[in-house]
Amino acid sequence: MMNFTQNFKLTLRRMSRKWNIYAVASMIFLIPTILSTILSLVANSISLYKTSASSTSLMMIVMCYAMGLLSDNMIIENQIDINLMRRTMLQIMPYIIASAVVLLLAVFVALPGAYYFIRVARKENASIGQALKLWLKSVPVSCLTALLTFLWGLLFILPGIIKGIAYSQALNIKADNPEYSAMECVRRSNEMMNGRKGKYFLLFLIHSVLLVVIRYGLEYILSYLVVLIMAFMPVIGMLSIIIFSSVIPTLLTLVLNVYYTAFKNTSLAIFYEDAKRSYVDDIEQTLRNVHENGGREDSNPFDGNTSGGSQDPFGN
Repeated sequence: MMNFTQNFKLTLRRMSRKWNIYAVASMIFLIPTILSTILSLVANSISLYKTSASSTSLMMIVMCYAMGLLSDNMIIENQIDINLMRRTMLQIMPYIIASAVVLLLAVFVALPGAYYFIRVARKENASIGQALKLWLKSVPVSCLTALLTFLWGLLFILPGIIKGIAYSQALNIKADNPEYSAMECVRRSNEMMNGRKGKYFLLFLIHSVLLVVIRYGLEYILSYLVVLIMAFMPVIGMLSIIIFSSVIPTLLTLVLNVYYTAFKNTSLAIFYEDAKRSYVDDIEQTLRNVHENGGREDSNPFDGNTSGGSQDPFGN
């Protein structure tokens, strides 16, 4: 299989001169995430404007006070208006609940996104409309993968991570073979990732680290600019502080996230193509060994079907 440098170089070649097109496609598949982020941003802005505390800090303070972890003396000493915080929390709760509900809709676009970027990785004509036709078939695979990963995670964190990686190609397999059941996609993903989990984990880790560096690096730069603005403009209002410290960083982060997600998804689709070729090579080598050892030529230990020679186990 190709290394990370080869994967990134091929990804850049596949996306050459079409970054904006793929970014728009990525934005469409990220609509639930974007809407959820906007709702969270509204809740955070209201909290900052009314209490000078972020929505997360506000909820933590109110919950700790309700559970008795914060005493009245501590509230008075820190000059916290707990009644104002309670009223503000009730005001932002609809936005927070709506944000969580909207985020759940991402399950419907997981498979269309996989379908689209597999076509990008293959240099085929990628159609957003064609991809979105798979929205309903996305639910069983996504939910089954999440459920199995969660159940393995109950045993311990590490088994959950390992199985999450093992099932990571289920959506890609479903995108290639819409007729497969959700369980069949999970089973084939588990087989295909045998011996390839480490490469996928490192590739995914690199993408995650790069995204975190880009996001928090941008937020650090903008936070520094806010400090400079406040130093030279001491009379700046709270609304301006919220815009510079919360709204602008969030919007810029969304834009960068859209472009980088397009790059990441193409890179992971290229990994899938590479892993599938490697998997097929393993099957062909096994069949040759069986034939050389006097076994039946049509036995396929990975699939259980007769295949009269080499055959792509995913029907391509």
